[in-house]
Amino acid sequence: MVKDIMDKRLCEYLLIFFLLWVTYKSVRVLYSGLITVNIKEEIIKYEKKNKYTIENEKSLITRLERSIEISKNNVNSRLYLARLYILLSRKRNESQSLVNAKRLLEINISVTPTNYINWVYLVKTIDYEKQPDEHKSAIIKAIYLGKYESETQQVLIPTIFKVWGIMNENEKKETKKMLTHALNNYAYADILIKNAKKYKKLEIILEIAKNPYHIARIEKYINHEKNQ
Repeated sequence: MVKDIMDKRLCEYLLIFFLLWVTYKSVRVLYSGLITVNIKEEIIKYEKKNKYTIENEKSLITRLERSIEISKNNVNSRLYLARLYILLSRKRNESQSLVNAKRLLEINISVTPTNYINWVYLVKTIDYEKQPDEHKSAIIKAIYLGKYESETQQVLIPTIFKVWGIMNENEKKETKKMLTHALNNYAYADILIKNAKKYKKLEIILEIAKNPYHIARIEKYINHEKNQ
């Protein structure tokens, strides 16, 4: 009888302890998120600017670092801190911020390897001239995981033709799916055609183009190149 009462009380204590632990964890996650309210919008705003003037960079870094400290599994805070470091690397014209960004993104990838967005921004941290294979690998991973996503196309289109020559046939086939989708998107079609022209890859775009206006424009560029 006494043993049954003791066992029952032990179970109750364990249940109370478990509920308190869950509540504690939930509060930490909630607080971690509250610290970074509006940071996403601020960073996106700075990413859209041509001049990387970040007036409150110390405050943003402190808030994001505090958020990560409180909740180690807060992949969003690590992602936005990485994106902030990428912006700062351009503002300061130095490499340490890119090293910091890459480290944060690699942690996120180890936690959520199938989340395309971390691979997308990892591309920005790898210098193609110094590490072409690693740069290409990050691009291909981003394409396989999120080829139809707006952020993937926005980040990759300006750099995709740099690595075209070192892609294998399967990688090119998968990349063409993304390019076809982008070519049908008003927001990215113009950027895609201009970059294909820049890297002399217009034939690739012509092969997948279906819009008569795009076809005429691409053929015009190709003929101009031939006559030069």
